[in-house]
Amino acid sequence: MSVVEVNRLESLPTVLLAWLVAAKVEALIGDSARAALHAERGRKHLEAIGDFRGFSSRLQLMAPLCLAEAFVALGDLTAAREMWVRADAARAREPRAALAHRALARLDAELTRLAVVLPAGQSLTAAERRVLELLPTHASLQEIADQLFVSRNTVKTHALSVYRKLGVATRGDAVRRARELHVLAE
Repeated sequence: MSVVEVNRLESLPTVLLAWLVAAKVEALIGDSARAALHAERGRKHLEAIGDFRGFSSRLQLMAPLCLAEAFVALGDLTAAREMWVRADAARAREPRAALAHRALARLDAELTRLAVVLPAGQSLTAAERRVLELLPTHASLQEIADQLFVSRNTVKTHALSVYRKLGVATRGDAVRRARELHVLAE
């Protein structure tokens, strides 16, 4: 991204891929602020390109799919669903893109599950989900932090956010509620 910015390459259509990959990677590693910045740049770039005239049909499918996955990781289900719809519309132009078709189906199932589970605007971010998955282990916050390569304070912040979103006050209640809602496996 620094090469793109230093060389003022932002307007090139193919830079879209860099924004999308950066958004997804930053979201997966838990840097929500940078992920949101890259995702928004990617979304604006996607809109500026319009209907992808001159772009391959594979890119028409993969670009919004990648952006949708980044938005899921950020917890923005509305934006994720919008990008999923755009990717799904491009599916017919790529009938042999089996991996992309499976990714679309998985993403659709995930969006449906998340939309049913938590009220609008209350979806869990990727970082919160990683912390939630470790809560049933009874590991201390410091041990969870060590496993995730983040600070104890970061884990505590994510755990408290999970509690708030699930409407609970304790770790045990969060695990029980998450299992009831099928956000967390038994």
